Amino acid sequence: MSSLFPSKTPTITLLKPTSKAVAKTDSTVMLIGESGTGKEVIARYIHSQSLRASEPFIPVNCAAIPQELMESEFFGYVKGAFTGANSQGKAGLFEIADKGTLFLDEIAELPLAMQSKLLRVLETGEIKRLGDTSTKRINVRLIAATNRDLKEMINQRQFRSDLYFRLNVIPINLPPLRGRADDILALAQNFLEELNEKYLLKKRFTTQAIQALLNYSWPGNVRELRNVIERMAITSETDDLYLTDEYFESVKNELSESARMKMKNNLNYKGALKSVLKRVEEEYIKQVIDECEGRMTEAAKILGIHRSGLYRKIRKYK
Repeated sequence: MSSLFPSKTPTITLLKPTSKAVAKTDSTVMLIGESGTGKEVIARYIHSQSLRASEPFIPVNCAAIPQELMESEFFGYVKGAFTGANSQGKAGLFEIADKGTLFLDEIAELPLAMQSKLLRVLETGEIKRLGDTSTKRINVRLIAATNRDLKEMINQRQFRSDLYFRLNVIPINLPPLRGRADDILALAQNFLEELNEKYLLKKRFTTQAIQALLNYSWPGNVRELRNVIERMAITSETDDLYLTDEYFESVKNELSESARMKMKNNLNYKGALKSVLKRVEEEYIKQVIDECEGRMTEAAKILGIHRSGLYRKIRKYK
């Protein structure tokens, strides 16, 4: 069954038009998408196809670093810089990633003070360890990622606009996995091959498993896909993998039941076609606005209409 899939390194369809152009440069990339859509997978793919592929790829979750330790973690420190510091000093993440790629996930979680320091590094290409008097040149390719609306954060003075424009050189929007059938297969095969290599297995997907992968909606995106593949590969007693309901997340049945109830309710329309279509439009607009948490520009984009047109429809339906 593996012949139905691409090579071991997944060719992400989102990047096919621009993958070579993006990867072969040092341009800063901003990955934008909801949680679990595979931002780190994309970042690693860009690095693997770049001229820096033989150099370090350093992933960092900005939300996981305590605020008081951020500067020392990012830029390092010298001997005796502060109480409790390593007696030999320590290299920061930028130094460790020198000549390679630094992936800053959840970039929106950086406090304003750290945003200012990051901006200076991007502008000068220099870092200074805590407690040091001299600077050091570094050569790092930066990829950032977020699941938040940075423009809205700028309006609320929670994110620096100058840093945003430094980071948003090449924005790549990652839609939910359910809308990327080719990526589902590529990623699934990649995850399975990693597991086969790690545990010396010879697992392979059956046609049934492939169809089940494509039919599922993947509410947990790439993270859920990885979990399901690992669960299936480890617990299956045969090399031929069949994907049944038991391998999906426990919320699947609840989601399916909710979806069935919603479909049933939506089919309870009566009256002339014109009035039914009006009601369907109204309900769908409300659903999209709710999913976008009130972000009208994003909602209008999903609906395929201009934002002013969306506001007109909102007034129309009160």
